[in-house]
Amino acid sequence: MRWLILIGAVGLLIAAILGRIVRGRAPRLMETMIERAMPQMMDRCFGAMSAERREFMLGHCRGMLDLMEQRYPPHEVA
Repeated sequence: MRWLILIGAVGLLIAAILGRIVRGRAPRLMETMIERAMPQMMDRCFGAMSAERREFMLGHCRGMLDLMEQRYPPHEVA
């Protein structure tokens, strides 16, 4: 029984350490995914859509990008 408690405690410790590592890298991992995987995924998805659905989705994506630009305006370069 003590071994189970010890194994559980070690497991929780390892999970906490890994959680801190992943949280610290999560923004960079998401950024990399958006830059690399998203264009390929979108190309495949949009290529499989009907023209009507594609037009709707393009409008939706543009609206979301406009919203993100309002929330997080681009930095001005001086």
